Amino acid sequence: TGPYHFESWGNDDDAGDNAGALYLLLFDSVVNDCDGNGVPDACDVDCNGNGQPDACDIANDPSIDCNGNDIPDECDIASGFSADCDGNLRPDECDIADNPSLDCDGNGKIDFCEYGADPALDCDNNGVLDKCEIAGDPTLDWNGDGVLDVCSSPNYCTANPNSTGQIAVMSVSGSPLIVDNNFTLTASQMPTFQYGYFLMANGKGFIPNVGGSQGNLCLGTPFYRFNNASNGTGALLSSGSQGTFSFSPNLTNLPQGVVFQIGETWSFQAWFRDKNPTKTSNFTDGIEVMFR
Repeated sequence: TGPYHFESWGNDDDAGDNAGALYLLLFDSVVNDCDGNGVPDACDVDCNGNGQPDACDIANDPSIDCNGNDIPDECDIASGFSADCDGNLRPDECDIADNPSLDCDGNGKIDFCEYGADPALDCDNNGVLDKCEIAGDPTLDWNGDGVLDVCSSPNYCTANPNSTGQIAVMSVSGSPLIVDNNFTLTASQMPTFQYGYFLMANGKGFIPNVGGSQGNLCLGTPFYRFNNASNGTGALLSSGSQGTFSFSPNLTNLPQGVVFQIGETWSFQAWFRDKNPTKTSNFTDGIEVMFR
C-alpha cells in the first residue's frame, strides 16, 4: 500500500541471457505513520473514518477514550460495546465512574434511564429507584415484595365495619430486621375501651365470621396469639379513649416458641371485643411482614 511505482531496465523477459533483470521500486512520496507503529496511516485502524488512525486521535485528545480501551468512545457507542442511554455521546460507564450516584444499585446502568424505560421501578416518581430506597430503609417495604408500601400496601383482607362504622386497621413500626429486635404492632380505628390482642401466622387465610364474630380471620393455620402476659409473649390490651392499642413483642420470646427466620413472611392481625349492638367481637385487616 502507498504511493509508489515500478521501473525496470533491460529486457524484462525472465528467460534467456537477460533473466533476473533489475527492477527498481521508487516511492513517489513519504508514507505517513503518525503513531510510529510501522503501519502507514492509510492502512491503520480508523473506526470513525476521519482519515486519522484511532491511536493518533486518542493521543491528540485522550478525553475521546474515557474508558481507556484504545477505541474512540463514539466507536464504542456505535458498535454497541458501550451504552449511551442518555444520549450525551459519552459511554455510560464513564458517566457512572465520574459520578457513582448515577447508578445507586451498582448494576452499570444509569438510574434515570432505567426508570425512564420502566416507570414502575420508581413508583413514587421521586427520581430514585425504589430498590435503592428500600435498601437504605427496609421499613419502606414491610412485606418485602420489592415495591414501596406507599405504592403497594402490605395490608390485605379488608375488615368488616365495627360499631364505630369504620374498619379496624393494622400497622407496624420499628424495624423488620430480626437482629434489631425493635418491632411494634398497632391496631387502630376500633371501638373505644374494648379489650383485644394480636395474632400471627406464617401465611394468609380467610374465614368469615369465625366463631360467631362479626369479623374475618385473615390468617392461615396454625395461628398464634399474643395474649399470654405470664410468660411475656403477649398481653390483653385495651383500645382506650383513642380506639387504638399496640404491642412490641420480644422477637427472641415469641408465642409457643416460634422463631422468626430471615426471609420468612408472617401475617399479623388483631382481635377485639365490640358491642354492635349486642356483645360480639371483630378483627382488623391483616398485614404482612417479611423479616430480614
